[in-house]
Amino acid sequence: MDKFLRRKDSSSRTDDEEPSTSVTKNLKKKPHTVGETLIIPPCMEIVRLMLGPNEVKEVNKVSLSADTVKRRIHDMSSDILGALIKKLLSAEKFALQIDETTDIKNKAQLIAIVRFVDEDFIKEHYLFCKEVPERTTGEEIFRVKDDFFKICNIQWSNCIAVCTDGAAAMTGRKKVYSNYFSNESICKLNDFSISVYLIPSSSTAEWLRNIDEQK
Repeated sequence: MDKFLRRKDSSSRTDDEEPSTSVTKNLKKKPHTVGETLIIPPCMEIVRLMLGPNEVKEVNKVSLSADTVKRRIHDMSSDILGALIKKLLSAEKFALQIDETTDIKNKAQLIAIVRFVDEDFIKEHYLFCKEVPERTTGEEIFRVKDDFFKICNIQWSNCIAVCTDGAAAMTGRKKVYSNYFSNESICKLNDFSISVYLIPSSSTAEWLRNIDEQK
């Protein structure tokens, strides 16, 4: 948990670290070599022409190597996740929306979206995307989320609802995924996000009552 909540003290940063981090923010979703090959050289030339050769040495101190950019992006992501976890722990109660998909390498990925009340508003945030290393059974899907919760000190007792897409592994028709949530006393809203748009308005109230009776 500490690695998510630790923030680097700005006073401990070196003079060249702040500009490096600032430039890195503009390099997200771009090749990590761009900073070193396309940004530093023209910056050095501009400084040389406008300020003189001595100042060029200062620009050259700014590290924008591929490894540095990758590390800076990882640090920024950790800061964002740390801030989200703090808000989530403060809110106490929250709801989860989860989905399982497959990436271009045919690896199963579990995506989680979290909703909670923050300053009197319901906020929705991307929580994580984790690879499901084994078979995508209900047990394995639950284990991936449970491991993340344990690392971040998130209590299952604060999760008041879980919404899924209705896949068999999610709803428990094949495996015991739903049993894990039942053991944690969580209200499951299977198929809610899809079905609510398909049900006629005249039937919505009755449908929601049926869900309430199944809690």
